[in-house]
Amino acid sequence: MVQVGVMENQKKVPQTTEWTLEHHKLFVDLLLQSRGFEKVRAFIVRKMMKTVKGLTWSVALGHSRHLESLQRQTQSALTQSALSRPPPRKSSSDLRVLVEDLVRGLEGLTMERNKLSTWTLDHHKRVVDALAKVGGFDMASPMEKTAVRVLRLMEEDRRQGLTVRMVTKHLIGLRFLQKRTQEAIDKAAGNKARQGCSVKRSNKVKLGRRENNNGKKECHGLSDRMIMT
Repeated sequence: MVQVGVMENQKKVPQTTEWTLEHHKLFVDLLLQSRGFEKVRAFIVRKMMKTVKGLTWSVALGHSRHLESLQRQTQSALTQSALSRPPPRKSSSDLRVLVEDLVRGLEGLTMERNKLSTWTLDHHKRVVDALAKVGGFDMASPMEKTAVRVLRLMEEDRRQGLTVRMVTKHLIGLRFLQKRTQEAIDKAAGNKARQGCSVKRSNKVKLGRRENNNGKKECHGLSDRMIMT
């Protein structure tokens, strides 16, 4: 099932020099197909290189490492939330909990708190899918609003235990990851272009030297003939 979905997603993603949210979705699907971060297999990079011009092994590995780091950060936040926040009670004096519960209630996100204990790559995929449905990152609106919209689109069993603040931090990390990967692709493309220019210059210099040597030989031949005459 996953492999069929990956093939469909790959057909939908056009080849480009930009690293978009659709490319990240495809990358996550391929990671799930290869069973996680243990080893970024060759077929992942090959398939991604077909859709992203300028993508190199180092850029793909860097994207995987930073995504794994983001996953650990979200897992840590989820664990701390489960340990430090008791289930909300009517007599709770924690103003932050009361305000967040009120916001979640108004947004239709009332649910049992702290039910989710493990943050997996599949949970990240659900967040990314929901983010794509709401149109991606909206630079004109606060990230908290995007987080609320993402939570509303996620399945209830996937969002239980998540808070708006937690999802906001995860989205901020994802946006930074996307930006970092795009910068790495641009840098790799720039280095490749500079190498191409240096090769062209080197070839021109060699060709000029050959022409110069040929000219010298012709001049020496002409001078020898003049002396003989």
